[in-house]
Amino acid sequence: IPSTVASLTLTAEASVENGALEGVEFFDGEQSLGTVTAAPYQFELTELKAGQHIFRAKAKATDGRNASSPLIRAAVVGPFQAGVNLNGNSLNADGVPLQSQSDALSAGLTITNTQPVSTSGSLTLYPSPDAPTGILLSNQLLRLSATGNSELGITYPIPNGYYDVFLFIVEDQTSYSRSMRLLVEGQLLARGIGDQAKGEWHKYGPYRTKVVDGTLNLGLQQDTKGVPKVAAFSVYQAAAPPASSDIRLGIEQAGGLSVLSYPAGLTNPKIEASDDLLSAWQDLVAPVSYFSDQEVVPVPVDRPKRFFRLRSE
Repeated sequence: IPSTVASLTLTAEASVENGALEGVEFFDGEQSLGTVTAAPYQFELTELKAGQHIFRAKAKATDGRNASSPLIRAAVVGPFQAGVNLNGNSLNADGVPLQSQSDALSAGLTITNTQPVSTSGSLTLYPSPDAPTGILLSNQLLRLSATGNSELGITYPIPNGYYDVFLFIVEDQTSYSRSMRLLVEGQLLARGIGDQAKGEWHKYGPYRTKVVDGTLNLGLQQDTKGVPKVAAFSVYQAAAPPASSDIRLGIEQAGGLSVLSYPAGLTNPKIEASDDLLSAWQDLVAPVSYFSDQEVVPVPVDRPKRFFRLRSE
């Protein structure tokens, strides 16, 4: 969701058997946003805060029964910069205009080691997309050659700066048949994306990056299985990370884990750990999750004490 959007409306449908509804309460994470006591159950949000949001709704009956909706994840990002409907025509998706591939090629887009593919026959997509997104997902680029696990490469001219990148990926062939890794500006930012059931699609991201040479570089490689492919990408402006003097490594406890966090967009960030501050610091090997303005590292609590530090170039 671009930060330029003035408001966002959350909508829920709710009913109860053998009773009456007291209302529907809306949440952002664990924070209650408010309760709507009569249909339509809608809640309008204004002044959206940048970053990651996880919305849900909880219906409450007058007799104490309640039920919650599935979680809806949303990222509030900066202004829209650019986007391309790969192997497709220009259209609006998620409220922003995506270029056709042909127009983007004229503007400097390059694609390497790819071949165009289109969905054949009927395919039920879920989550159910709007009409433009359904069209977008029907045409994709597939990696052409797998020699040496070569990548599906995309470059696009863009002013230097910080950006959040999103990818549209759909599985239209065989369930759970592919798993991809994503490199942005040569840095591995995601693994295991695209491992979906047939008909399932996702808008993956945001992936924070810094462009320094006037060109955004994207690469998709096979991770554990299958052939990489992608339907579209979109790019949003992002704020620069804080000055080095203001960078902090955050730590919280959550369900037997120490959750470390630090600002996204740092150059070659590295977390090191020590058990006693006397022995040598060791690189922490742990998966990193990307949440637009923050990078999060969950670490098991498996020893009496442990010290962590963050280093960046």
